[in-house]
Amino acid sequence: MNRDDLRVVRIGTLDYNLCGCMHVPSLRYLQMLYISGFEKTTKGYKIRYIVGDQLLDCTSKRYKVLDEVSQTLAVPHLYAVTGVHRVINENRQLNRDVLVWKQKYYEMLAKELIKDHSDVVVHCFDDIDARSLSMMAQYVVKNYHKNVVFAAKIYDNVHIVVASGDTASFDAKEVFAQFAEQYHLKGGGNRAMAQGGGIYKEGMFEEIHQKLAS
Repeated sequence: MNRDDLRVVRIGTLDYNLCGCMHVPSLRYLQMLYISGFEKTTKGYKIRYIVGDQLLDCTSKRYKVLDEVSQTLAVPHLYAVTGVHRVINENRQLNRDVLVWKQKYYEMLAKELIKDHSDVVVHCFDDIDARSLSMMAQYVVKNYHKNVVFAAKIYDNVHIVVASGDTASFDAKEVFAQFAEQYHLKGGGNRAMAQGGGIYKEGMFEEIHQKLAS
């Protein structure tokens, strides 16, 4: 028996064979057909398409998502892409503004920090991320040529940055290694700058101050 003659089910004019596709005597029975794509095979072309209730369900879901996007962006359907690009551009501009204000914050804070310290600037933060902490240390070293030990509590963790304004008298790698051994920190660096982090320990900021003061 020819494989093409085998059927899974035949209901009226709807005809399903073993390939899993729907076969109808005329395209007028489909009412809707959407070709979503195609690919070339060794036997010809494989066409991907959606028809009937599947197409209606797919279209309904897509329009529902489009409605939500349109309402969120407060733009008509036809301008949804324009609305998305607008949000992306606004986000980029906000990120640029954040960088500018961060730099101004570093400049202001650095002026305050160097007032109360001579050779080593020590400060502990609770409102800064690891990357910003590192940038802050670099700014102080570059502009004021001070040795720096900065620490930040980030949730349950701690991040410590040691930077040297004068590598001849202050080895950042060696100083950080002492903290790493004492507080089981992971990280490293060189004589100019070393950093790393680990689990925050209660009272460690006070211990850092005492260690550097002695």
